[in-house]
Amino acid sequence: MHDVDSPLVIAVDGGGTKCIVRLSDQSDRVLSQVQTGSANVATNFEVARQNIMEGISQAYAEAGRALNHSKGDIIGLALAGAESSDRVGELRESLNFAQVVICSDLEATLKGALGDEDGVVASIGTGSFFLSQQNGAYQRVGGWGLFLSDDCSGAALGKALMCYVANVYDGMLPSSPLVDETFAKFDSQIRKLVNFSLQASPKDCAEFASDIVSAYQKGDPVARQLVCSSVSRLVEILEFLNAQKTGNLCMNGGLAAFYQPLMPESYQAIFAEPKGNVLDGITSITLNTSTGAL
Repeated sequence: MHDVDSPLVIAVDGGGTKCIVRLSDQSDRVLSQVQTGSANVATNFEVARQNIMEGISQAYAEAGRALNHSKGDIIGLALAGAESSDRVGELRESLNFAQVVICSDLEATLKGALGDEDGVVASIGTGSFFLSQQNGAYQRVGGWGLFLSDDCSGAALGKALMCYVANVYDGMLPSSPLVDETFAKFDSQIRKLVNFSLQASPKDCAEFASDIVSAYQKGDPVARQLVCSSVSRLVEILEFLNAQKTGNLCMNGGLAAFYQPLMPESYQAIFAEPKGNVLDGITSITLNTSTGAL
């Protein structure tokens, strides 16, 4: 039986698509784990905060613990957009715990996947970022949002497909079943596609990634073009980060399993399973940090 007087550890993985909250004790025994919606504090702070708070409440309830007894517990949050949001302090103030540690999902991903070992982490889901850890030095590529980066991500693939559809409508490029089916989702009306583009979030764009993957597997020429371009960009980034030199490449995120068999053999030879996930990373950071850094 867990000692109700010993501090619990709350780990939060707040991503662009979902927020996962894990409650564990000091011996790393998981008491509960729940999932809520998007928690990117840079793109929509209020939605992110609501989903984070809801996840925390659900995690305590599932573990049979009263949330109003959490003041002595510690919490670590690895959040998408944490490094670029100016409201992280506001979130910190709303969390009534003995210790609050907030860091970016990048830092927690790196710590969870590699620990202290050298290597490269490619995290490719709704968004993307790429991190290298070599001899204590860090190098980052991307993770700046869809407008500036997020190469190879689900959102980037979806955006590229939308651009291709528009070019087909203009008569500049040949169509394909994927293009026709995508345009049909907008009732084959360019104004509806344009309206979508003006308000679409990265998550909205990423919802088309599964269509692209499915079409690629069926041999659709446009899907193959989009995917091959994305793989080429992925290799370019990994070359810049000297992934082969480290001999240790961890890929995670929703598209990792899709990309891996498409990579050159030289990279497939250095694939390694991550030591842990984002929740493991933020837990480690939290237990080794006395105060939050952001």
